[in-house]
Amino acid sequence: MIPLVDKPNVVTPDSDYPYGRTKDDDGSNNGTPLNTLTHGDLHQFFEKLMDEADVTPNGLPDNAYSGFQLFEALDIMVDNPSWRPASELTFANSWTNSNIQFKKNIRKVSFRGAITRVQTGFFEHNVIVFTLPINYRPPTIRCLSVPILGTSAQRYKSGVVEIDTDGTVILREDSRSGSDLSGSGDFLVYFDGLEFYL
Repeated sequence: MIPLVDKPNVVTPDSDYPYGRTKDDDGSNNGTPLNTLTHGDLHQFFEKLMDEADVTPNGLPDNAYSGFQLFEALDIMVDNPSWRPASELTFANSWTNSNIQFKKNIRKVSFRGAITRVQTGFFEHNVIVFTLPINYRPPTIRCLSVPILGTSAQRYKSGVVEIDTDGTVILREDSRSGSDLSGSGDFLVYFDGLEFYL
């Protein structure tokens, strides 16, 4: 796919049109060679599709020789989105990756794996553990239940992760349930099977 910004006479990207925008001709041949009213949304759709599917435009026309990138992006989004690595998360407060991955299928974000922290006691009940990338953030706060494991004593208790609209993921320990994990060494929080809708 040839990106919209690489086509002639296109308005520079801004906050409303992050991929650029087609431009009408005022009679001086300064417009994009099509009509914005009838074609503008088509460009926005395909740019968003490529962005969400994480397919990098190759700068070539879609065809059998160069590849059908738009079809590839659609197939990824509908049927087989790739798992994103933990390196795309911004960890905080000494929490780190323990094989956590995430992906988005159209409007559903899914997780697998876990995060971990080494400490001598679990006293922080409202702490940011990581931040999600922009395209994976919910429009309203989501709350999901998670199991927390104190590894040295092999003791579990329940917790909640609160996913905010700015992408921050806050771990809240449920002090009313399960064992007291204070002094239980390393901690694992399991995200296997967690899902939320955008």
